[in-house]
Amino acid sequence: MLLLLAAVLATTFSCGKDNVEPVPESPFDRNGASKALFSVAADRQVHISRGNLQYQASTGTWRFAEKQYEVMGWGNQNVSSSNEGWIDCFCWGTSGWESGANAYQPWAVSTDDADYQPGGSWENGLQGNYANADWGVYNAIVNGGNQAGMWRTLKNTEWAYLLGGNNRVDKWGRATIDGRYKGILLLPDEWTAPDGISFTPALVGFTSNVYTLEQWERMEAAGAIFLPAAGYRHGRLYDYKNSHGIYWSVSPYNASYADCAISFLFTENELHGSAAVNRSFALSVRLVQDK
Repeated sequence: MLLLLAAVLATTFSCGKDNVEPVPESPFDRNGASKALFSVAADRQVHISRGNLQYQASTGTWRFAEKQYEVMGWGNQNVSSSNEGWIDCFCWGTSGWESGANAYQPWAVSTDDADYQPGGSWENGLQGNYANADWGVYNAIVNGGNQAGMWRTLKNTEWAYLLGGNNRVDKWGRATIDGRYKGILLLPDEWTAPDGISFTPALVGFTSNVYTLEQWERMEAAGAIFLPAAGYRHGRLYDYKNSHGIYWSVSPYNASYADCAISFLFTENELHGSAAVNRSFALSVRLVQDK
């Protein structure tokens, strides 16, 4: 009897194990970089970080959002040097490195654009002698390899290529996830759509690329990247979550403005690449690694 029972149990557990679906392989490596590649120039590809950049002032900790659609929203209004919460909107060049700008800390709230000039000159970008003003170059990101110098922010020309250069013209568009999260969807250079899920390179509206969470997880597993509409902060005032998405580049424009990587306003069904935005506005940051 005992032998018979043991045999039955062994068969039961064996069948259960065979019916368990395998856990899908993560689309990101152990440092949080996409395994898929995205062209940012005719001869240059990058890996994109697993989520937008976030910062906690009380511990001086930098991290990537665990979910690509995750945003801090109204928590950005609590920005301060001792804030125990997390923020994900940053004024230009505020990596924490003393760049020679009047305002260079991640919690900067000055609304004077002149305070965000590395080396005291508007002509200096977040590159070359001022590369440490780039959030990804200067900081160790705890779930992004945890050492400085592993990441960087794209140039305006690279963002422009990512959003329409040569083989990329049909690999991005607006999308909505779970009926709640709006943003821009980027497909990798080599893309195969999951069975039963379609993508339309739509610049306006939201009727084409609407995904459930389960569908999005399958899209993500195939290599898709999502840039959420995280809103922006000016001074201590935050607004426009889920309607405006604006991402920084490392490129300067003039004394008052720096180039943002991409600006999309969902309420107006418009999208602008490499638009100029006041340096004192706190925007989103998405980092990359070179191939």
